[in-house]
Amino acid sequence: DASFPYGYEYLGCSSRLVVTPLTDRCYLTLTGAIKLNLGGAPSGPAGTGKTETVKDLAKSFGKLCLVFNCSDELDHKTLGKMFSGLVQSGSWCCFDEFNRIDVEVLSVVAQQLLTIKTAKDSHALRFSFDGREIKLNSSCGFFVTMNPTYSGRVELPDNLKPMFRPIAMMIPHYALIGEVILFSVGFISAKVLATKIVYLYNLSNSQLSQQDHYDFGMRAIKAVLLTAGEIKRSQTKDPNLTDEQSEENIMIQALVESNLPKLLKEDALLFLDILRDLFPQAGKKLHEHEIIQQAIERAIKDLNYEYWPTQADKALQLYNQIVLRHGTMLVGGAGGGKTTVRNILQRALTYIPTMIKDETQARQNRLATIDVTVLNPKAMQISELYGAVNPDTLEFTDGMLATTMRTYAKNQESHMNTDKSEQQYVDHWQWLVLDGPIDTLWVENLNTLLDDSKILCLANGERIGLSGHTRILFEVDSLVNSSPATVSRCAMVYFDPSDLGYTPFLNYWYRCKLPAEFPLSAVEFLRELMEFSLDKGFTFLNQLKDPWHMPVSKLNILQTLCYLLSTFLNYLDKYGGFGEDDRRSATTAPAPNEPPKPYGLKQHAQGDELVIYVLNDKKQYYLQKNPKNIRQCLIRIYIFCYVWSFGGGLKREDNFEDDNIINQKEQIKAERDLTTQEFDTFVRDLFGANINYSVYLPPDARMVYDYMIDLNTFVYHEWESLVPKTEQLIKSEQTSLVIPTVDIVRFSFLISSILIHKIPVLLTGNSGVGKTLLIEAMLRSLTLPDGNFIRPGTILGDVLEYNATRGVATSKLAQSNDVPAEAPKGDGNALHRSKLKTLQSLKIQMSAQTTPNRLVNQITSNLVKKKGNLLGCQQGKWLLAFIDDLNIPQVDQFGDQPTLETL
Repeated sequence: DASFPYGYEYLGCSSRLVVTPLTDRCYLTLTGAIKLNLGGAPSGPAGTGKTETVKDLAKSFGKLCLVFNCSDELDHKTLGKMFSGLVQSGSWCCFDEFNRIDVEVLSVVAQQLLTIKTAKDSHALRFSFDGREIKLNSSCGFFVTMNPTYSGRVELPDNLKPMFRPIAMMIPHYALIGEVILFSVGFISAKVLATKIVYLYNLSNSQLSQQDHYDFGMRAIKAVLLTAGEIKRSQTKDPNLTDEQSEENIMIQALVESNLPKLLKEDALLFLDILRDLFPQAGKKLHEHEIIQQAIERAIKDLNYEYWPTQADKALQLYNQIVLRHGTMLVGGAGGGKTTVRNILQRALTYIPTMIKDETQARQNRLATIDVTVLNPKAMQISELYGAVNPDTLEFTDGMLATTMRTYAKNQESHMNTDKSEQQYVDHWQWLVLDGPIDTLWVENLNTLLDDSKILCLANGERIGLSGHTRILFEVDSLVNSSPATVSRCAMVYFDPSDLGYTPFLNYWYRCKLPAEFPLSAVEFLRELMEFSLDKGFTFLNQLKDPWHMPVSKLNILQTLCYLLSTFLNYLDKYGGFGEDDRRSATTAPAPNEPPKPYGLKQHAQGDELVIYVLNDKKQYYLQKNPKNIRQCLIRIYIFCYVWSFGGGLKREDNFEDDNIINQKEQIKAERDLTTQEFDTFVRDLFGANINYSVYLPPDARMVYDYMIDLNTFVYHEWESLVPKTEQLIKSEQTSLVIPTVDIVRFSFLISSILIHKIPVLLTGNSGVGKTLLIEAMLRSLTLPDGNFIRPGTILGDVLEYNATRGVATSKLAQSNDVPAEAPKGDGNALHRSKLKTLQSLKIQMSAQTTPNRLVNQITSNLVKKKGNLLGCQQGKWLLAFIDDLNIPQVDQFGDQPTLETL
């Protein structure tokens, strides 16, 4: 009943939509709406073809159809400008996610659309719109798409609903669409394969576990079909197979490459079982990507990483996804290797052009380049991410993401229409990495960028295209706050921390972080100790009920263990050695022209500071006198570090400190905390009862927490031996308000032992137990002159130089805040400084009003500009930042803390 003039808009050689009964009904509704000068409003779940149907209808009409992704940042003025341009040019526009716009703005939009409809009904040539008289091209069209049930959506106002004809698009015809696409890419047995694929996805959707990152909808099926087409074009047919067998093998490989990366381990096994039921040939070996696999192995070696098969497989899976899809999400908990895999693939892609055999010699000698920009969207406001209009000047200022996309688009305009078959080995990639939690407020603005439109829509109405070799990567731990509209638009690669485990980290630590002179036999003994005790420790922690103040991963515990071990082993390396002859590296002879070094001169590197000791040649350390006792020494050091790495973060209560002056004749013995008692028993049973590692542990009258190790005798001493007695404090007439306790002494040592490796430390505990007091006392001691030395009278020296410390009257912790302790005199160590970096402390007090910008300003105000955008400490200093009340900043509606994301 309706006819329309053809628009004759040049659209090029564009693809067309598969026509199904659902699209036919949508076409009828939309054309009926156009005849009545109304708009069309397809609505339904993600991936049902709403936007693509509107775009395909525009191609049939010969009209230009612009797709614009709406957001709550849009106002009526920006939309009015867009309506004015569309009316005058006669173009169509599809407003995606139209119901994300604020209700107040939608009411004004209803009046604007009514004005346009009235002008079209009266066949006017010109009409007044928003205070200006403009020309009317009656062939213009307005369409909106909506996801009514998703979060962040609003109900359309009553005065806007009559402006659009609604059409529900709920379930697409999967089998018919799959059959047509397979025929279009050259498959002969398309009907059978399409039916199997749809059946496979229906079974997967119902039988696999329900995960936030799973999607088995139309977009996932289309990705598999396009992957199969790419494989069919790139591979040569096996003459021993029929066409049906060859196509089935191709489809199996496409299904495996597209689905296995996102599946959990248990679901992957079930998926392969379903696949074997539908495709009997599924057990055969798949085609291998030899070039990219070789590049990945080379990248792992060049980056000095440990080769781990599951990690290499993830890098290959990530490569398969970014070749096919321009949006990819790396999903998994912390410590799963997301960033590491991205770095491996980033390096591997640079090698690929040099490894292609049929390339010219000039290209083989040239590495590919990859531009990478990393942003944390939750560390900034949406206006800082995408841009905002200045209310005073009404000028739009680009945000960080918009600026990056604009730069990428300018750099690669020549690659906008590159054929996908040529993207396997490219010379120049551009990656935008969004590393941080996802929520619907900011990620929904990327919907048109992530789908087939490849357009970033800004709040001022501007549209920025995605260049051909640009990829959007997300690194997230969970997709619980994302909508299906976002999930369906991206490829998924799931990283399970349990697949990686802790073995690669340990192997790297053995290889790169141990002292160069550490004996091979000692390395093997350390490896043996860890294999014996680590899993038992993790099993014990898993049996405890709510043992932590906050979730702690296995890798985090292991890192703490290794940092503490490194502190002791580095000290032994500099003072006395390890007493064995089977060194890990041969000592190099001095150069012929190099002057001999003074006898007994040793350099001790501690972070960035360098302290030089001239040792008395008569002094001998324990392992110099007992060179064969290294195993006994290592087991004692290991037990101490094991106690504090596995048990240091437990929710427990220490015993009350007894003092004869306070308690006088009556000894008060506090009842032991249950968690403390269980852990103490576990450690004693683990190391004391085993015949291979049996070592004398102090009596159980006190907990294992109450003892430290003396590196000069390798005997256990109580921490209380470093704490001045009450009589000494009274006689010394100290003016300091901080009275040293066991907790202050031992926690100051443990925290400082990790800080010297430039590793952040988190101190947790209930309110009022003295965390802030302890840190402030420790920082005062470390920032004193020579406070970061290892010598008697310092935090580290009191423990590592225990025997010499007993000759010092008082520790720095017991002194007034301004007077440094004196070094022991006589035949002890003569101390000289060389290029020592002094410590500078900064305290940041968090509050509910602390914003990301305020936190950044507090940190940068204590730094100086080095070069360009680089900030650093003053010359000869390094900064220790103490952030108090880390948990206080406000939590947003999605459970994230933007201030901590900035940190």
